[in-house]
Amino acid sequence: MRCHLLFLIRNTFAILLLPAVLSCSVKEQEERLDALEKRVDSLEEYVSGINMNAISADLLYRQNLLIEDFKPGAGGYDLTLTDGSVIRVTYGNRIPGVAPVIGIDKEGRWIISTDGGVNFSIIPGSELPSAADGLSPRVGIDADGFWIISLDGGETWEWITNASGNPISANDGKMAGGNYSYFFFRDVSYNSGTNALDFTLVTGDTFSVQIEESFGVQIKDYNGSAWVFSGRDTELPVELTDVASAVWKDVPEGWRFRLDEDNITVSPSPDAVEGDYNAKLMVFSSKGKARSYVYTFHYEPDVVFRDDFNQSGLDTRYWTIYDRRSSSLFNPSVWCYYAWGDEDLTYVKDGVLTMLGVKRDYPNYYTDDPKLPATNYSYYAQGAVTTRYKIYFKPPFRIDINARFTKMAQGIWYALWMVTDKGSSNGEIDIVEKLNYGDRTYHTVHTPYTLHVEQRLQDQKQQENVTIINPMAFNTYSMEIREEAVVILVNDTEVLRYVHIPHSETDPGYQSLRDDLKPWYLKNWTFLDYEWEIIMNIAMGGEWPGPVADDELPGQLDIDWVQVKSL
Repeated sequence: MRCHLLFLIRNTFAILLLPAVLSCSVKEQEERLDALEKRVDSLEEYVSGINMNAISADLLYRQNLLIEDFKPGAGGYDLTLTDGSVIRVTYGNRIPGVAPVIGIDKEGRWIISTDGGVNFSIIPGSELPSAADGLSPRVGIDADGFWIISLDGGETWEWITNASGNPISANDGKMAGGNYSYFFFRDVSYNSGTNALDFTLVTGDTFSVQIEESFGVQIKDYNGSAWVFSGRDTELPVELTDVASAVWKDVPEGWRFRLDEDNITVSPSPDAVEGDYNAKLMVFSSKGKARSYVYTFHYEPDVVFRDDFNQSGLDTRYWTIYDRRSSSLFNPSVWCYYAWGDEDLTYVKDGVLTMLGVKRDYPNYYTDDPKLPATNYSYYAQGAVTTRYKIYFKPPFRIDINARFTKMAQGIWYALWMVTDKGSSNGEIDIVEKLNYGDRTYHTVHTPYTLHVEQRLQDQKQQENVTIINPMAFNTYSMEIREEAVVILVNDTEVLRYVHIPHSETDPGYQSLRDDLKPWYLKNWTFLDYEWEIIMNIAMGGEWPGPVADDELPGQLDIDWVQVKSL
């Protein structure tokens, strides 16, 4: 069993409706309350509209918020405010109703109306609204369906009576069903001259709220949450419009936040645990207007990098176009065309990074080589990205790349790999390479030792090839650099382990090598000596994949996400 208690508080510019539920102690009232249940439920639904108007007036007038956007609707407006909230205001002429209205007169005294806000009288015994310890009058409905009022914060209650001294029923049919309604706004209209919405209350009081078109903070590609990473600052690119000052509020303990002209910089606490963290940013315009934002940041202590490709384009904080061309554009005997990185062939859409491989015409190609006159030339162009000059990763770490070889063709060479910050001659790890058609993939590690000493003279295998169940589906290709080994995995299944075998000049293997190879023998384990960059690309042609079948193009490589964790 329940009783309904509805509080309607109103002053000249703001109304607040406070619903509550009280337990009933008199069992004999249960049948009567059951009879009232349906009608009181209708009353609650009815006054919820009044409550929205009340909250609207409070937000618009008292809290100094601006209107960011408005859309006309039936009998009102849907407003988006500068704190991100969406409210609705309705307006119209007064229609008979019996809900008492509490307000404040110009002298600051509490007043009450029992005729829909036409006539008001002073409420005897109520404190002034401005009193520090004053209690606002509270309105409710008793168990018999009559309006009641409390002047002491709900301790005691009295009936609200009309001019004849009779209690007023909330259950007389006027409040539920029919076409009865009640408006706190007599009129709301857009003023094109001032670019504002003008509000007229039922009391005749008016106020205007400016529609703000150019004020605030916009984080680029923020979609409700953003990753922040351990061990370093995370910068989120922003666009500021007429922001004169800002302050961070309600920030997580130990975290640091900074807003400047170009970025929001977030530094998580070293003691933070995995989870989502919120921080509130208050900004103020040059005209003193305020706007607030609440941002959510996702943090995992071991994750040092993550890209889900949910942005509108390539995230240039971390990625750049990779452009590594062969030594001669016209020499078909080179080992591989490598990757002619092309921005148009590298794009983000629907949460996926896509890279294509195509053939293009290059009209009127000029060269400084006098043996090569100006000519028309066809060339292969590919999508390719790298983190070079943007972000590097220090071992030990694990990288996971969720990728799909979406469209294969003869002569296409897909590669997900990493090289040291000092170049591939000091270390390269081919997490996965895929050639042409079929379901076979290749996984290889390179060091100065493996690059210069013949495989038959090396002390362990540096490459494995495996069969993928479905290379045209998304699979996760992973690699770990650890103290004891480099491990490559496909869908969390190990496919290659290159272990750390210490080399020294006393080894028989060292003594058996030619003198020119001996320095390379000592450089078999360079994986921990450098930081590493990521490269993801399509290459075309060359000796390994063979000639390109132009009629089978384009080739396509899709990346769903990339993650790096410290170990």
